[in-house]
Amino acid sequence: MDKIAVHLHIYYENMWETIKDYLRNIDMPYDLYVTMNRDNQLLQEEIKAFHEQTLFYVVPNRGYDVAPFIYFLNHIDCEGYDIIIKIHTKNNTSKINSSINYRMLTRPMWFELLFSSLLGDESVFHKNIEAFQNDPRLGMIGSKYLIVKEHSKLFQFDQEVKKLLNEMGYKIPTELCFVAGTMFMVRGKLLKRIFQKFHFDDFAMTDGHVRDGTLAHILERLFGSVVCAEGYKVNGFDKNTRIGYMGRLRYFFRFIYQTKDTTKGYRVIKILKIPVFHQKVVK
Repeated sequence: MDKIAVHLHIYYENMWETIKDYLRNIDMPYDLYVTMNRDNQLLQEEIKAFHEQTLFYVVPNRGYDVAPFIYFLNHIDCEGYDIIIKIHTKNNTSKINSSINYRMLTRPMWFELLFSSLLGDESVFHKNIEAFQNDPRLGMIGSKYLIVKEHSKLFQFDQEVKKLLNEMGYKIPTELCFVAGTMFMVRGKLLKRIFQKFHFDDFAMTDGHVRDGTLAHILERLFGSVVCAEGYKVNGFDKNTRIGYMGRLRYFFRFIYQTKDTTKGYRVIKILKIPVFHQKVVK
């Protein structure tokens, strides 16, 4: 991997010290591109002192961390980089919990998985780089616990994603996937059609009351899906005993007891995967 670019979007400025510790684990030359929503000269000087090869863009608060990533792609030659690493200052203090791949994750746990899978320490970083070198069909790396497949309830907007894939000239792959949280390492060449189609001004100003359904949320699903459509794999190599145990425990309980509403309007309850209750749902 001769050339590496890191895109960091800073919204929560107080998180720079935490992210700096992760960036230290990249012990190879890289270019750092930082997008910010305000011109904070003091913070820029701190970042520049940490990594001299840094370029800053101050952009309006549009499209969460996704629109700034598109802005970054529009201003570089992404094919000139073997690997692009996308990270951002994800809120890790909220009390909101999220169910991802049968695991209930707090925001701090989600933040930890996103960063530790990419830059947890030098050995993790090198393992990821070696995975790209050893597997020419590996296109994107994220936390394996946060890679969401198309059949998951979390994979919303699949029709919108497929429509965009068609517009970009792709044949729809057998299965789509994405990294929940939008932090990943990806081969730069795979982003070509994305930066050709989208621009920063396509995104509306970020509204703190909007939870889902914006163009940014659709593109969150599109990044990984484009990798799949290009014929490459999305994979993760991180290990977290606590998170892995949670998934197995949740699967066990779902095996014991499961309730499901069918597309024909029936509610089915299964015990040990055997249907024991079947009733028409009245709305």
